[in-house]
Amino acid sequence: MTNSNIRLWAVHSLGDAFSVEQGTIAFDWPGLGDLSVLNPERDEFRAKFDSVYPDANAANRTAVAGALYRLVYEMAQGDYVACLHGETVSLGTVSGPYEFRDGVHVRPVDWLRHIPQSEFSRDAMREITCSPVRLFAVKRFAGEFLAPLGVAWVEPEPVKRPAAPETPVAAASTVAVSAPGLPVTAPGRAVPVSACTLRAADYAGTDTARFVLDALRRTLTRETFRQFAAGLLRAMGYTISLPPDSGLSEYEMTALRDELFPPVLVQLRAGEVRDTDIARLRDALTPGSYGLVVTLGDFSERARQTLKQSPYLRAVDGPEVAALTLKYYCGLDERYRALIPLRMVYVPDQ
Repeated sequence: MTNSNIRLWAVHSLGDAFSVEQGTIAFDWPGLGDLSVLNPERDEFRAKFDSVYPDANAANRTAVAGALYRLVYEMAQGDYVACLHGETVSLGTVSGPYEFRDGVHVRPVDWLRHIPQSEFSRDAMREITCSPVRLFAVKRFAGEFLAPLGVAWVEPEPVKRPAAPETPVAAASTVAVSAPGLPVTAPGRAVPVSACTLRAADYAGTDTARFVLDALRRTLTRETFRQFAAGLLRAMGYTISLPPDSGLSEYEMTALRDELFPPVLVQLRAGEVRDTDIARLRDALTPGSYGLVVTLGDFSERARQTLKQSPYLRAVDGPEVAALTLKYYCGLDERYRALIPLRMVYVPDQ
């Protein structure tokens, strides 16, 4: 069996979306009725949801309609499923077609293993928990979840993107970001995001990442931190709603990937994040929304425990802010790059 015919789906449990006892994954929204009568078109699912639940917010309507479309038409018998509930990741296989059972949208699942989430890497757990969608395909770290089931998965090779023609990046070279003092290429010009091919984790712990974090902590005020965080999220592909800073809200901005994803409420903290900060953001979430906590410091142990119990919250600490800044540096506006003076250099392609 090859990757091309192996699929792993992550399911976000909201109480109605997971049942070991009944052997299902399931979603509510009973007013929609039997969805198998709809044509396999996303727009038709969205129109149906709009007509039945017109008071739901737009992002939630789109997210739910997309998840239900995948449940009915994209998920197939034999596909694998991973669901985090509490401290446990349950793994199983889809054992039957979509059903509308007792007002609930259901896929039967044979649950095979129940494994503590601590046995999986941090990056793997992030992939199945940080998406704001309740049902989605796992790609990057699927192998970690399939291995306990005896399923071999070959990690896909990263896609090699050619350098944009208007930049001096050579096709046989890799673009790297380094601290000042190294040879300069293309001074004053930003390299397009397509040239950034490394993962944020590849930058973590480097001297340059430490330089970036020190510079951010030294130069950012409360307001410039808001502006910088908004710019970084925009470079990552989000659309940002940044209301005036009243100092009273539990979150500073709203981030939206596109019309198919629910909103992400972003809370910013300059120092250590406490469990009470996490709890306030969690309580501010509306149905269908997700939370993101960003700090230039760290998280207290109690805050990290609270995060483990909150699958719809994602946390980014100071070192990860620095790593993400390096990964997306070439996509930042010049005013933000001016806060962290870095230069683009060539390194040998080994």
